[in-house]
Amino acid sequence: MVIVVALTVIIVRIVVSRLLNELVLRGSISVNIREVTLKILDIAVIIILVGTATIIFIPQYWGILAVLGLLGLTILLLLIYPVSSYIAIVALQMRFQLKGRFYEILLPGSSKSLHGRIVDSTIYHSIVEDEHGVIHYVPNAQLARSVLKPYTPRVVFEVAVRLPGGGSLDLVELEEAIAGKLEEYGYPGFKDVKDVSVVRASGSELVFRVVFYPISIPVRKDSLRRLVVDLRSTLLKELQDRVVDVHVAVL
Repeated sequence: MVIVVALTVIIVRIVVSRLLNELVLRGSISVNIREVTLKILDIAVIIILVGTATIIFIPQYWGILAVLGLLGLTILLLLIYPVSSYIAIVALQMRFQLKGRFYEILLPGSSKSLHGRIVDSTIYHSIVEDEHGVIHYVPNAQLARSVLKPYTPRVVFEVAVRLPGGGSLDLVELEEAIAGKLEEYGYPGFKDVKDVSVVRASGSELVFRVVFYPISIPVRKDSLRRLVVDLRSTLLKELQDRVVDVHVAVL
């Protein structure tokens, strides 16, 4: 009797698993639905097998209750994490349009925000790709407790311009000239619109904060290195003897 029941439920489990795989390949259902369905099916298989064996080998009702109680506790422990994680991602999807959108994500207990877009999610975690293409795996339960804010991808540079000495230097005019050059500067892969602001100004140095907005994501680090070199050489060429040196760094 037990062998017949076991073979039956195992065959059903295999058939359902293959059917779900076909549906995933066709795009009819998501991988998350497949995983949840198989998890529920596995639990049902365990309940059927243990229940059948208990009824056959332990005729006393107290024995049956004890076994079923232990089985229920085991199932609860097995399900509590995946179910809570799945509920967390469902709750997030109800609050936000997650996939493909960029967010500033402040994780619980972290002082630094994660900037990126959620490219995929499973029962247990979400996959976040940041602006530079680095993949981060964030547990759904942790993501559900995070603060999410819509975010526009950007790259911030600090441009430090060393000035020649001399009392005849018109600092205001030079500051406006450099800011104008920074606003006019363009580089492939970035929008023409950029934010330029003065961070620090003195007789020996002008420091600017320049925000570039990429056209597409991710922005590779080698592209940023080429931009840094090109921006520095462009400023030195156009400002000529009005400055001593230019230093460009990615913040």
